[in-house]
Amino acid sequence: TLIHDFPGASYMAMLDPVTLVLAARTIEIRSCRVEEAEALIEFNRSQSGWEFSTAEPEEFSADLDAVRGDLGRIAREPGLLRLVALHQGRIVGGLDFASPSRKRIRHRGKFGIAIAQEYRGAGIGTALIRAMLAWAKDHPTLEKVRLSVLSVNVRAIRLYERLGFEEEGRRMAECYLPRHGYVDEVMMATWVKCRREG
Repeated sequence: TLIHDFPGASYMAMLDPVTLVLAARTIEIRSCRVEEAEALIEFNRSQSGWEFSTAEPEEFSADLDAVRGDLGRIAREPGLLRLVALHQGRIVGGLDFASPSRKRIRHRGKFGIAIAQEYRGAGIGTALIRAMLAWAKDHPTLEKVRLSVLSVNVRAIRLYERLGFEEEGRRMAECYLPRHGYVDEVMMATWVKCRREG
């Protein structure tokens, strides 16, 4: 069945630190901490306006207290996860995962990911996603992990495919990008446990 008894607060949405050497850099991957809220805001701001971002830099805003509150809540909620990749103490990548709490749909969750421009192509995105998938596989209720990606972001789509994600559908002309015009949003997913047929 897709509906499980949930063990509640006994399952925490935290990931212990993992240290990897990627492209000759020592990268630490772990859950983001409340005291890193300001650094997280700066990282997120640096990603707005990126070629495949849906936000312009001037549209980005963040309240420090709100971000601190969100990070505290993520640490307590079993269906939420916020990972960061750090190089020499600096946040160079991040991954957000959220799963709904309603029983009929809590078997699935969705993530988004961002990597600092000068660190792309070094394997950090792959490492973040693999860490999240391993966490999801051990999770008591999660079975399916979803994402959405713009159709022109071919490099990201190839990465997701290599990691086992398959296209499930598209939203046509979902986003307007200055360099590409109107582009589709591609919805992809993978199963971390036994695949279910609807």
